[in-house]
Amino acid sequence: MASSKVKLKGKEVREIGTGASEGRENDMDVAIWGDLQNHIDLEMVYEKLPLQQFFLLRVVCKRWNRIACERRGFKDPIPSPYFVSMPYSWSRPNILAFNISHGKWVWKRLGQRHAPLKPPVPAFAVNGLLYSSDSNLMFRELQLYVFDVHTSKEHLLPPLPRLEQEFSWDGMVVDTTVTPHTFKVIRGDTEIGTQIYDSVTNKWTTEPARPCRRKPPHLTTCASVNSKLYIRSVAPDIIMVYDLQRSVWSQLNPPEQIPASRTYGGSLGTWQERLFTLSEHYDEGGNDSVSICELEASSQEWREYIRMPSGFYNKWFKRADHAIWSSFCGEYVLVVAWHYQHCEYDQPQVMCLCNLAMKTWEIFKAPHDMLGIRRAVSELPDDGEDIGDDVLDIVDI
Repeated sequence: MASSKVKLKGKEVREIGTGASEGRENDMDVAIWGDLQNHIDLEMVYEKLPLQQFFLLRVVCKRWNRIACERRGFKDPIPSPYFVSMPYSWSRPNILAFNISHGKWVWKRLGQRHAPLKPPVPAFAVNGLLYSSDSNLMFRELQLYVFDVHTSKEHLLPPLPRLEQEFSWDGMVVDTTVTPHTFKVIRGDTEIGTQIYDSVTNKWTTEPARPCRRKPPHLTTCASVNSKLYIRSVAPDIIMVYDLQRSVWSQLNPPEQIPASRTYGGSLGTWQERLFTLSEHYDEGGNDSVSICELEASSQEWREYIRMPSGFYNKWFKRADHAIWSSFCGEYVLVVAWHYQHCEYDQPQVMCLCNLAMKTWEIFKAPHDMLGIRRAVSELPDDGEDIGDDVLDIVDI
């Protein structure tokens, strides 16, 4: 087969024929393969290949062969349930997972990232995708990032069509039926309208729908179910709802919390196409406890689905100097009691895992050095580290 010329990112290179007269079949043109990684993302290639073809890459590219030998193309799946932990440690998020096959908690520190996890837009995580922002003062623009903990890849979103002056209602919808997961970022502003980013098209679109009130500059969490995106903020505690089909904003009252400042974030979660959130009653009364509440689809009212046993709550979660953080993963809810001083010295005390399907609560000693930030990042291992399975108690409700 005669050789031919092809274009690669504006560079003219020569394509090598594979016939016997042209040389051995496995010969490589250094001009092409030696510089290929500068023009295409090799990871996007080898991650999509079946196992056999992955290892056969050595016949066309020595660099890919080295990747295969180093097993860099393999991603160990994160055990489920898993939780992205960052309630106060903005710059040091972790993945905390329960390995069911071993019956132990494991943790993994996320890799180095470009974007900080602090305002202008507070960070949050949905289905293992971490949304965060950074300010580019030179160009006076907001840079938005989405980090996928499953693939360890960070996506820099294109510039916003318009940048609002006030804080917007930010949420994310993740399609977990495809791998890697695709996502949409929704930003609602009272003046601009709703700006939507679609990772499939890598483009922003703008809808005229506007939320009815401005968002306070505090932490938010979000979840989507039945074509609706729910975004919950704190201080004040508000839930804004965006209808993805009708492009309409509305407001929903969260469950009552006493006092509102005790529960940090009031996370949202979905299971079996139902929406759940956490609330707390802490008024020194006889019914003090933490509850998981479910939103009734027909009445749009919250009802208590399950309550933490009073013995657990009184012993581990009722202290006045603790704040409560929670995170959802399918039928599991992780509830953590934090001793909060300020963002550089926060310390988890105990964590409780609730199973919505079995209606059980299980108490674990909190992995202090892994969830908190008492140790410097350089002191933490890069790979997963077993933190034990010191179960204090388990109860069936």
